[in-house]
Order: sequence, then C-alpha cells, then structure tokens
Amino acid sequence: MASDLLFMCVVVGWLLLTLSIFLTLFSRFKHTKFKQHLFRFLNVVLLLQTAVWVIYVMNTSDNSVIGYWSILASQVICNLLCYMSVKRRIAKIKPSLDYFSMD
Repeated sequence: MASDLLFMCVVVGWLLLTLSIFLTLFSRFKHTKFKQHLFRFLNVVLLLQTAVWVIYVMNTSDNSVIGYWSILASQVICNLLCYMSVKRRIAKIKPSLDYFSMD
C-alpha cells in the first residue's frame, strides 16, 4: 500500500515537472503578470516535490532515490529560468529617471 502511494507520488511528480517545463517554455511569449503567477505556481510545485522527496527518502532504502534527484534538479532549473525571466521583464518595464526632464 505504501509503495503504491509512493509510486503514485513519483508519477505525479513527473507530470508536474512536465507541466512546469511546458509552461516555462510557453511563458516566453507571455506578459509579466503571467510570469509572476507562473513563478508562484512553480514555487508551490517545488515545495510539493521536496515534501514528496523527503517522504520517499524516509520510506525507501534502495537506490531508486537517485532517480528522484533528476525531478528535483529539473524543477529547480525551471524555477531559476522563470525567476530570471520575471526579473528581466520587470527591469525592462520599470521606468528610469532618464525619461523625465526637469525643464
């Protein structure tokens, strides 16, 4: 029973990772608000992935734990890409003082 639940969590982890990668690639064509919401979503997914990984490590003693590292590493990369994209987009739209004249 516990192994079935862990297997289901790993499958859901892979599905969430696939969704995260797809949305991160798709966000290249979207606006800042979408990217900010995506970044929040990716943070929640990373938190869930980490919680599942901790439960998986506690209940598994074989070498299959190494396979879950790929899920976590890929999720962290998605989060970093989205974070850099959001920061870059915010920096582009933030007005600077060069555009205002004091005349």
